[in-house]
Amino acid sequence: TQNGGMASRFVTYSIAQVPNWTWAKNISSYFNVKQVITAVDNAGNVYLVGDFNTTSTSINGITLANTSEINKADGYILKFDSLGNLLWHKQIGTLKDEGINGISTDDDNNIYINGSYGANITLGTTTLTGTNGGSYIAKLNSNGDFIWAKKIEFPPQEIKADSEGDIYLTGYWYGSQLQLDAVTINVDSSNPTVNNLRFYVAKLDSNGTCLWAKSGQSIEPNSFGSVAMSVFPDNNGGVAIC
Repeated sequence: TQNGGMASRFVTYSIAQVPNWTWAKNISSYFNVKQVITAVDNAGNVYLVGDFNTTSTSINGITLANTSEINKADGYILKFDSLGNLLWHKQIGTLKDEGINGISTDDDNNIYINGSYGANITLGTTTLTGTNGGSYIAKLNSNGDFIWAKKIEFPPQEIKADSEGDIYLTGYWYGSQLQLDAVTINVDSSNPTVNNLRFYVAKLDSNGTCLWAKSGQSIEPNSFGSVAMSVFPDNNGGVAIC
């Protein structure tokens, strides 16, 4: 402030308090059990997804037995309440490798996941096929029941839902064409980056139908290409990628 031509400066500071732990959980196997990512819904429930390739793993008193072949992984989803109590768990597995790589929730506490599978797999009432497996996205309700699931050609790196229940995906693709439902992105076959990785970002409605997709491309050849690793929508219809 200024008083009588002289400037005075006042500095206000506060002392930060060390936060207290509310709760913590242990997953029994240190090796070969992967916790990929978490999400929190509007009710404060906490979700954890990952996979394990041990014969079994114990989480909060629940033992999950691996259904896959030796050294192959099963995926899992865990839901805890805000106090850390395990509400339910869901295991996803066949004889081959399965993993869940991302999870998000919308304002109605529906759950969206993306993952991979190594053989034909049934998610709810939907069977996804492929001799060598593939990648998928799926929607579940707050009780862990599958609402829908669909195969996606190029695996998403991340999935996020916005406040309206629309879904955003990001990842990378290669080749001459990216097809997401009725949305097509083409690359001229003479483009030097046709066989390189290119990032994509896509918006889907709450039923999993692609509304639009964008891709980053370059006219310069390079040995790697471009990859998007994360996506985050705002509440105004925009989306940021990294």
